[in-house]
Amino acid sequence: MLNASTPLWTMAIALGVRQETSVGAGRGTGLVLGFAGTLLCFSPWEAGGALGGALLCLASAVCYGIGYVYTRRFLTGSGVEPVAMVAAQLLVATGLAALTIPVTGSSPVSVRADAFLALAVLGVLCTGVAYLFNFRLTVEDGSTVASTVTYLLPIVSVLLGMAFLAEPFRWNAIAGMAVALAGVALVQRSPGPTTQPQRRPEPASSRS
Repeated sequence: MLNASTPLWTMAIALGVRQETSVGAGRGTGLVLGFAGTLLCFSPWEAGGALGGALLCLASAVCYGIGYVYTRRFLTGSGVEPVAMVAAQLLVATGLAALTIPVTGSSPVSVRADAFLALAVLGVLCTGVAYLFNFRLTVEDGSTVASTVTYLLPIVSVLLGMAFLAEPFRWNAIAGMAVALAGVALVQRSPGPTTQPQRRPEPASSRS
């Protein structure tokens, strides 16, 4: 639920750095609906949790928002191919993981074929290919719209839990999915902020 606040942070940061000059009623309503649908899915008022862990999750959502805005401002249109940019990002992440896992891991590592298969699927499809699509969304639709993908994660999570973990069917989860999807659709269909086109400098010959 805290991770699903990413679009709201992205919108706030984009407005703060003047990357977006306005949100618009339709897009703002869609962002709020998406977050409300996530709340309805997970019903956080029925469960407790550690405050420290919750604050860390909230901080990570803020960092996601900063990442979306940074990508939109400094990386899109830089001339670097998206595949190269995503590959560099994942290589750095792999290096950091290789340094931290031996220190933070507490359970022994077992080598199994299904584990390698799961790693390949998660790494190639759910991370590599997904990052390419995410980068393309950021380029074409802006950081706020691209960040609304986090509203879809709870929907997939609830559906997989019901299908494979025998989690109980809950009406609030189904209602939350519908509200979240409506919010995402509203954000996608709402026009983005309008910007004034930049005027090209006049040639010296015409000024003389």
